[in-house]
Amino acid sequence: MYQCVIGPRILQEDEDKIVGEITISKNSNILEFEEQFQGRLSEAGRTVTERALADFDTDGFPFFFGNTKFTAKRKRVAKKYETPSGAVQVERFAYRSSGGGRTHIPFEQNARIIGNATPRLAKLISSKYSHSNAGVVQEDLRETLHREVSRCFIRDLLALMAERIGEKSPPLGRRWRRTFPGAGRHRRRRSRRNQPALLRRRLPPSSSKSPKNGKLAKPTSRPQKPTQSAKPTR
Repeated sequence: MYQCVIGPRILQEDEDKIVGEITISKNSNILEFEEQFQGRLSEAGRTVTERALADFDTDGFPFFFGNTKFTAKRKRVAKKYETPSGAVQVERFAYRSSGGGRTHIPFEQNARIIGNATPRLAKLISSKYSHSNAGVVQEDLRETLHREVSRCFIRDLLALMAERIGEKSPPLGRRWRRTFPGAGRHRRRRSRRNQPALLRRRLPPSSSKSPKNGKLAKPTSRPQKPTQSAKPTR
C-alpha cells in the first residue's frame, strides 16, 4: 500500500481558462484509491471554484440604483460559501447607501448565490430532494461527493429557492383560469330558476320554435275524439 500524495496547483489562469494540476500515487486497494481520489478531486474543486468565484465581484467603484448612490467599504469582506466540492472563502465588496439601510452584495447577485450556496449545489439538492427526503439527500452527498451538509441546511436552502420562485411567478389568476367539465350545464340549470313558470313547464312534444323570431310556439289544443254518428232509423 502506497501513500497518496496530492497537491492541487494552479498552473495557469487568464480570462478564458484555469489550468490546474493534481498528483496522486497508486494504491494496491482500488476502493481506497477511488475514495482518496474523490477526496483530492474535491480539494482541487475548491481551489478552482474559489478562483472562479472571485471574477464575479465588482471593482469597488460606486454605482447608482435609481437615484440612490451606493458605495463600497474600503476593504473586501470574506465570507464562506458552500459548493459541491466543499466550503470556500471568497472576499467580496459590500455596498451601502448614504442613507443607511440594507447592505447589498453585487457578487451574490452576479454569481446567482442562493443563501450561501452556489447554483450547482442548489440544483443538486433540489433534484435529489424531489425524489426523497433530507436524510437520503444528506447520505447521498456524503457517499458520492464526500460532501457533509446538515438537514437544516437542506431545508433552509429549499425554502429560499421556493421563495425566489414565488417572487418571479405571476399571480395565479393572471396566468390561467381553470374550467371544470359541465360548468356551462350548471349555469344553465341555475338560470332556468329565474324564468317564468310557463317556460319552466315541460312543453308537449308537438310544440316547436317559430323559424321567424325563435320564440316558443303556443301549445296546440288536444284533438277531440270523433263522436259516434247516430244509428240510421229503419
